[in-house]
Amino acid sequence: TLFLDSQAKKDGITVGVTAADAILALRADDGSDAEASYTPGSEPGDYQLTPPDFAPAFRPKLAQVATFGIGNSAKFRLPPPPA
Repeated sequence: TLFLDSQAKKDGITVGVTAADAILALRADDGSDAEASYTPGSEPGDYQLTPPDFAPAFRPKLAQVATFGIGNSAKFRLPPPPA
């Protein structure tokens, strides 16, 4: 065993589980699991379903997820590509 069983180990596990539960509860309604229907468009940049599975886009609403660790993600947006 890497760490011997001890009270310190048990206490550390308790703290870790408590912290993890708190973070999961805090983020439970952050919008990261929002479902969205999608109709592929024909404009440049529109996501296209790809073979062989033609699976929908993964987490299409990820850009709308409530931020954490930073106040607002807008200040990190990239400028458009050069014309």
